[in-house]
Amino acid sequence: MTLSGPRWIRTAALIAALIAAPLAATDEPDAWSHVVAVREGLTAASPLAADFVQSFTPSGFSVADEESGVLAMRLVGAGADGTECVRWDYQEPFAKGFLLCDRVAWAWNPGEQTGRRQVIARADEFGLDLLRLSVEQLRLSYDASVAAREGDRIEVRLEPTSESAAAEIRDASLELDRESRRLLTLSYHDVEGNLTRFTLGDYRPIADPEAFFTPPGDLDWLEE
Repeated sequence: MTLSGPRWIRTAALIAALIAAPLAATDEPDAWSHVVAVREGLTAASPLAADFVQSFTPSGFSVADEESGVLAMRLVGAGADGTECVRWDYQEPFAKGFLLCDRVAWAWNPGEQTGRRQVIARADEFGLDLLRLSVEQLRLSYDASVAAREGDRIEVRLEPTSESAAAEIRDASLELDRESRRLLTLSYHDVEGNLTRFTLGDYRPIADPEAFFTPPGDLDWLEE
């Protein structure tokens, strides 16, 4: 299975919208405060991993294609030293790996001899603003609202307000567990109406972070 650069970077950025966006202090009882609370919980438990299922439903269709694997994250609190990393190891139906550490991204297919490495500019792809900016700064490009509450589950909806964000996404939804401070699902419609959805579960600690957050050393990396 070949890797599609722009699509996987956008997808990586969206899932990292919650787990890798810098913290901003807030006591406001609004949608953004839920995002901050989840980030704080994930940072406190970092490094950790979770199983994921990713589904993609093309616009106009009701049947989704599914992929699954393991998501690993190493988050750093405000003012702390260290490199933040997020890694996706897809296992089914095809194995492939992605690693994003600060502004450097790696992509590879197990069993191949080469992979791709890219230094990401701060504003050259949609979604990377979600990775880099504080909640206050995010407010300049997105509106957030609490769309639904069911037990301990809270759904936060994001609507783009800036031209750059609106050029790639129609809407996004984050389903959060208020008690455990975990991301349960993330879904979004792109501008063509396609729906991508991640479901996360079985969060657990990582015993050997360096094994997860170092790219494979036996590959030739092609610069993009």
